[in-house]
Amino acid sequence: MNMGMAVEDPTEPCGVELVIKDYPYAADSLFIWSVIKELVESHIQRFYAEPEYVKLDVEIQAINFGQYRLSGDVIYRHTLMWKLIPQEEDSEYKQFLFDLEQMVLSSLPTQFQATKFLAV
Repeated sequence: MNMGMAVEDPTEPCGVELVIKDYPYAADSLFIWSVIKELVESHIQRFYAEPEYVKLDVEIQAINFGQYRLSGDVIYRHTLMWKLIPQEEDSEYKQFLFDLEQMVLSSLPTQFQATKFLAV
C-alpha cells in the first residue's frame, strides 16, 4: 500500500484492493499471501495459545533469520524502489502510460546507491 499499488479494502479477502486491476502477478501474490497468513495464524493459535509458549519453544528461539542472506542482495530489496505509481494529476502520469518499462527502470536505485547499500 505504501508503494501505491493497493488501497485498504476490508471487503476483499486479503484486506486490500489492487489499484491496477489487470495485474496478475500482484493478484496471485495476494492470494498466496492470504493462504500463508491463514496457515500461520491457525498454526500459532493451535500450538501457541499463550505468548509465553513461543518463548519456551527452543526451536523457534534458535532461528536466526534465514532470509537475511537473501535480503542483503539489492535484487531482493524492493524497498530501494522509491517511486509511487503516479496519479492522474501527477506530471509523470502521461509518461507512465506511454512507457511503463522506463518508469519502472527509473525507480531502481542508481549504481552508486546499490553499491552503497551492498557495502553496508
